[in-house]
Amino acid sequence: MGELLLRLMLTASTEAEARLWADDADTATEGWNGGAWVAFRQPQGDEAALLADVRWQSSHDAVEFIKAFVRYARGRYGPLADRAYQVLIWESPAGAAVMRYNSGEHRTTWAFAPTREQADALLKAIQAPGEY
Repeated sequence: MGELLLRLMLTASTEAEARLWADDADTATEGWNGGAWVAFRQPQGDEAALLADVRWQSSHDAVEFIKAFVRYARGRYGPLADRAYQVLIWESPAGAAVMRYNSGEHRTTWAFAPTREQADALLKAIQAPGEY
């Protein structure tokens, strides 16, 4: 379900501005080469977080997904809030998205969480690529 789940994320967001066309999502996810997802939810309260670590068949495939993810995150969280080497960050009242990537390793890792600090902590826990 990995490639399918990525396509759904990119095309079926509750935020209309975050939805990509199906053809664009297909192009962005066709190089999927495995990965893992973990969802977190507090027992009391509405806060939730998602952590994903995805491998790609090639650097080109990783870059295609990164470009699509940027469009998706901009639609969901607004403009890019910050960036560093191999790290992209979005923050809004709706939460935060942090993507760490290394196209040479064919790897993208991201977290959605209520705050940037929480997203960073999740990514650090799995040793996501990029600077800390």
